[in-house]
Amino acid sequence: MKFNKFNIAIGLAAFVGLVLILGTNENKVNWFASYASHHKIPYGTFVFKELLQQKVDALNFREISIPPFEFLKKDSLATGTYLFINTDIPLGEDEANVLLDWVSKGNTLFIGAQRISKTITDTLGIKEKLVVDSENFFNEHAYNLYFPELKSDSLFWFDQYKDNYFFTEVDSGVVALGYTDFRKDTDSLITDRPNFIKANFGKGNILMLTAPEVFTNYFILKNSNKNYTAGVISYIDFTKPLLLDAYYKNGKIQYASPLYVFLENEKLRWAYYLILGLLLVFIVFEGKRKQRWVAIVQPLQNQTVSFIHTITYNFFNQKNNTEIARLKTKHFMYFLREKLLLEKPIQDPQFASQLAEKTSMPTTLADKLYRLLIDVEDKKSITETQLKELDKLIDTVKKTHHGTRKSSI
Repeated sequence: MKFNKFNIAIGLAAFVGLVLILGTNENKVNWFASYASHHKIPYGTFVFKELLQQKVDALNFREISIPPFEFLKKDSLATGTYLFINTDIPLGEDEANVLLDWVSKGNTLFIGAQRISKTITDTLGIKEKLVVDSENFFNEHAYNLYFPELKSDSLFWFDQYKDNYFFTEVDSGVVALGYTDFRKDTDSLITDRPNFIKANFGKGNILMLTAPEVFTNYFILKNSNKNYTAGVISYIDFTKPLLLDAYYKNGKIQYASPLYVFLENEKLRWAYYLILGLLLVFIVFEGKRKQRWVAIVQPLQNQTVSFIHTITYNFFNQKNNTEIARLKTKHFMYFLREKLLLEKPIQDPQFASQLAEKTSMPTTLADKLYRLLIDVEDKKSITETQLKELDKLIDTVKKTHHGTRKSSI
């Protein structure tokens, strides 16, 4: 009964816990830098993808979920603009060269990332440098464009703490399209930090922006920042196909478990963990194997000694002294052969002397024992006094071999 009450208490506690989790759990903002087009979190690019799909014909818009090296080898006739957006675009040397070869044929490569492949920057003869301003304590940065028709009278601010990069050693073959600054008085803007550039490469173009956050949901939906994002993508030719990279994403879809539907939702995830906890409690308290008490069966005891005592007592009660003496003599002769190595028969004249020698008995006692053994051997009638005397003498012999032994008579 106590056990059942305990189970009910555990069940009620679990139910209350589940209600508290589902009812009072606050939705926390996920600031993970995803840049994935299916994420609606602040650093997702769901809104940006919606904007692109409004500008590009459905037949000309493709999301590429495989590495660009593999895609361009597989689809060698692909044309248009290949757009990369992420914190890093870690293109290998071979992969970067394949992309550059594709651009040289008249296509456009657009990279929006804080850190860009060194193969591409070295090819264009430019370098990236981290913005370091001692006056910018909160590390909040702003952006704007150089082209007069796209430039805003006020900077577009990104009010989240982040590292910021700009391009240096920009030669005459590279055009600066936008710049970055940090949040301070507008009359002291530093405009020699280009963070958005365009370079001709073969028959194609390369666009690079060191601020991928301008494509995020948070930036686009904040104040009038969408105008800056619109100005950036205005350099893309939307009459041609647009290839949106979905491979180099921090938040790309990777379903390592079939439970991803539960694990994706925070409340369902906690409910799943609670179920696992309840199962563990059930295994500990209810999962034990139940069985009836099994009676202890005592093993059979060796009753040989008791049997001998019973038979001996029966013989003694019937006054069968002769039979008792015969059995004792037979057992004694076996003892002499096995323990004292006395092989001579009782009728041998030297039996008494050898018995006295091997047992260290006085000769008189040895002779007395010898005569009693002869009488038993000759099947003479044995009195009770003789039987007790025989038992006493045999007991004396055995004492010398294995310690004191109590007489059974």
